[in-house]
Amino acid sequence: MKKIILTLALSCLSVSTCFAYKGDLLDRTIQQISNNKEAWNVVCESVNTSALGAPRASDWSRWSYDKRVIELNKQIRYNYGHSFVNIFRDAYSPDYKKILLGTADKLDLSCSKDVLINDEDYEKVEKLIVAKVVQEYADSVIKKYGPDAWKKIEESTKARIDAMHESKALSDAEYQNIKGGIASAGVVGALTVGSLSGFAPYMLATSLIYDVGALLGLEMGFGFAAPFMPWLGVVLGPVGWTAAGVFTAFTLGNTNWDKTIQGVVLIYSYRQQFKYADRLAKVK
Repeated sequence: MKKIILTLALSCLSVSTCFAYKGDLLDRTIQQISNNKEAWNVVCESVNTSALGAPRASDWSRWSYDKRVIELNKQIRYNYGHSFVNIFRDAYSPDYKKILLGTADKLDLSCSKDVLINDEDYEKVEKLIVAKVVQEYADSVIKKYGPDAWKKIEESTKARIDAMHESKALSDAEYQNIKGGIASAGVVGALTVGSLSGFAPYMLATSLIYDVGALLGLEMGFGFAAPFMPWLGVVLGPVGWTAAGVFTAFTLGNTNWDKTIQGVVLIYSYRQQFKYADRLAKVK
């Protein structure tokens, strides 16, 4: 009997035998990403390092679904953690709360340690991090192409938001909140407006990135431009972010921090893409 119990206990150390998900917001999003080949490819290539065993796009076909979930969790969480301490961590440490608050602090964003209670609270912090990345990206575009180029991009984004409202991709309330935010804080500043939540800030941020590519894409070598991508949904979201060179323009000069920030932005972006897939289908 003791031998049987010992055998069962040892078998539970095997992922394939006794696998359990952590279930936090990061893990739940990774579960969705690990079931979508395109998402897996984009995230892996953005957050992996040169470390042996880091998840790669090519691992999709040779790893089981559970293996993909575990390894991507491990990569994103370990990017934040200390390399020595990581030796003693499981695939689900550190907690996403610690990663978000640590990232916000690194970016000089003010967030209370007690603010993260539910998913909505987590997304508020993610939104602040996304806004910071977009602002730095905007500054890099302005520095290279001048303020007039950025004004054209903002005008294009405003027009696109109008079109999204007309196509019913944005509700009246979301549209009014976006317009109010832009009027009071500008296009980038509107991302941090408290009344913007859920689909609205995601659409505003990704539309802005798309318009950078659409108006400057041929010059900047982004790999996409408006005449060749008439359907906005093709490049709206994580694929557009990576194609537009957002993460290349934004860097802290520290590989692990850069990878951590990319991970947070992509986790946020893909969650919105999965959550609002039916509404994104209305975007033209």
